[in-house]
Amino acid sequence: MASAPEIVGDEVTAGASSAARCIELRLLGNTFHPVYTHQLFENETIRGYIPPSNEEAIRNENDEDTALRELKVRIDLSPSCELCRVSLETKCPKKRRLLRSCVTQRYAKRSNAVPSAENVDDSNEEKNDDSDGDESSETVTSEKSASEGSGTSVYVDEDVEEAVNNTKEEGNTRHRRMPLSEVESCLSRALPTIASKAESDIEQKYLTATPGTYLEEYERRGDRFRLTLANGSDAVTYHNEVQRMARFFIETADDVDVADQSVGGTWNILYLFQIHGEKQYSFAGYFTLYHFNSPFRKPTPGTVVRICQALILPPYQRSGHGFTMMNAAYKWAFDGYSKQLKGADAGIAKSIVEINVEDPAPAFVALRNRVDYHRFLEAKAKNENWFGSSADSFQHPDISWPDFFAPLKDSILNEASATAKITSKQVQVVYELLRLHQLQTYSNTAGASNTEALEKRYRLLVKKRLQREYKEDLGACNSKEEMKSLLKELYEQTRRQYEDITRSQSLSTRFLCLG
Repeated sequence: MASAPEIVGDEVTAGASSAARCIELRLLGNTFHPVYTHQLFENETIRGYIPPSNEEAIRNENDEDTALRELKVRIDLSPSCELCRVSLETKCPKKRRLLRSCVTQRYAKRSNAVPSAENVDDSNEEKNDDSDGDESSETVTSEKSASEGSGTSVYVDEDVEEAVNNTKEEGNTRHRRMPLSEVESCLSRALPTIASKAESDIEQKYLTATPGTYLEEYERRGDRFRLTLANGSDAVTYHNEVQRMARFFIETADDVDVADQSVGGTWNILYLFQIHGEKQYSFAGYFTLYHFNSPFRKPTPGTVVRICQALILPPYQRSGHGFTMMNAAYKWAFDGYSKQLKGADAGIAKSIVEINVEDPAPAFVALRNRVDYHRFLEAKAKNENWFGSSADSFQHPDISWPDFFAPLKDSILNEASATAKITSKQVQVVYELLRLHQLQTYSNTAGASNTEALEKRYRLLVKKRLQREYKEDLGACNSKEEMKSLLKELYEQTRRQYEDITRSQSLSTRFLCLG
């Protein structure tokens, strides 16, 4: 079942969960938090710990209020992202230690019980902690056994009344804090190889050569970047290290065997690297490209390329790298790298008939729409129209023409899809973006009051596609009113995304004209 499209502003924020706020990643002087931790920690909470006290985001009500220790996880990534160093620091603030002591003493008093050995240890710890100042701390790095001082850690509820009342319940009401060794083990699923003690200079571990075939280099904000295209079988060792980080930033990420050819398709990886000097490169991102033969595709059979994973690390986001990489994938599909590619990779490019995306996240939907619309406008400026013989009716100049906002016919969709090497749905999206831009231009001169009827016709155009695309979601509604409400919400989200694209495209065009 498809999920509703969302604008970029509705994305999950990095460091929003309890576990994510405990984790700090560092790369080349940049510090950032994960976006997702649900594949590593249940309920995105590290059991028995809270984020450092300088984190001011909302705390998780289910677990954090009963935790007694703060946890800070620092992960230093090597520039190549083949290695990392993990350091775990725990602290017990004085106010929490005093409250824990209060709970222990009141529990003993009301139950007429002698404190357990664990509680006696806790009390001794608190006395020792008080003599050291406001808080006690322990730091464990990946070189030290993370089980030291943590394997028997426990914590109790800070709510005194709940703690006392629970003593009469059958069973153990105390929760076991996750040992630090287990924390590191969970983290390892989203990290490259954790460095040994001997690897003390991972900050200097750059790549001396980039995997794959060189495609092009470009400059962005004063830094140089390189794009390469690697065959999955050749890059499997390197990719197995860097792809694990996707679990921090892609909700449905999993490990892909890019060397696997058992199901008939093959893999390529489009890599992005920052250039720091001669034979000195750092990892910035990748697209995984799965290509397979589609003999029954209409109107043209051939090779279909599917973008399965797209990762750009946070320090490089919102700098246009995704836009550049998406365009590079299309350039490859149109044999634009024929001079660079040899052998099988060159042969694949000549047979590509379509590029699509597997289960795109909301931000990638917006990126893809932006790129496809930009490509259409570029082709139009060069008189390379995607719509061939249908171009005249498609570009009718009179917005009051009865069929100006009519959906595209299947024959036009198929023709444009084959020309642009995109899906027919993306052709319809480009068409809707163009019509919105034309409607906005007309409204700026005629006034909003004179475009109400045209706005309605445009709204119906988009809603017809949304009805087809989200047929199952709409069919699951309990009433017509609920269905109308969902369809309205889908339209408004799509409209906001479209307006953002047309606005940025207009600004880009204006900037180029001024230049």
